[in-house]
Amino acid sequence: MLSPGCKRNWDQAGIVRSIARFAEGVLVQLSFMCVWWQQGFFPVVRYVQAVFVLLSLMVGYSAGVMVDRFLRDRAARNQSRAFLQRVGVALRTRDFDQAIAMAGRYNRSPIARIVASGLMSFQATMPLLRDAEVIEATKRAMRRSAKVVHAELSRGLGPLTSVATTAPLIGVFGTVFGIIDSFHGCGAAMSTCMAATFEGLSEALLPTAYGLLVAVTTQWSCKYFRSELEAFDLEMENESLELVNCLSVYFGQRG
Repeated sequence: MLSPGCKRNWDQAGIVRSIARFAEGVLVQLSFMCVWWQQGFFPVVRYVQAVFVLLSLMVGYSAGVMVDRFLRDRAARNQSRAFLQRVGVALRTRDFDQAIAMAGRYNRSPIARIVASGLMSFQATMPLLRDAEVIEATKRAMRRSAKVVHAELSRGLGPLTSVATTAPLIGVFGTVFGIIDSFHGCGAAMSTCMAATFEGLSEALLPTAYGLLVAVTTQWSCKYFRSELEAFDLEMENESLELVNCLSVYFGQRG
């Protein structure tokens, strides 16, 4: 039987041999990768090109979302302005049916949709409930409609935020592969090799610059569209309060 000291030395020698075999395997794998690199089987340049293609696809998608959101917001803004100019007369004369029909013609206006939902709830609950309960039912209907309109107006902002967050990281990914590609072997003079290496390093920064450009423009667009969304939310809330005041005055005059 082996003494405890001999067993300890035997275990340490086995660990050393295992580490040596693992290191030998790693060196073999690295040598194979170097051979593939020298023979052109490691397509680093293709990865950089793939990064540019991916960033270009993100630019195209973001541009499509931006144009769609801009056109939708402009149509909503114009229809809301036109609706507010015409619906005031109908509300002052208590012609609620005309106000609902007018809101149907301006279906892209968030304010028109809020007013229509509130007036329809008002007409449906007025014969069944007391005055205070009718007002509360009208408020709930307008709050539900405001949430639906808010969800529709915020459509597309999530993907734009994702593009603004991931574009710089994708650009850095391409820069890393570009830096790797710039350190290929060179058989010419040292000055020529250094010039070629520095040129490759400068070109490797292009994916990061492209990713930052995509991220900055997309983030700016997200800020702009979110400010528009907040403005629409404020307008819907104000118009809801105006309608509740109008209906309360109607009940007071009727009573």
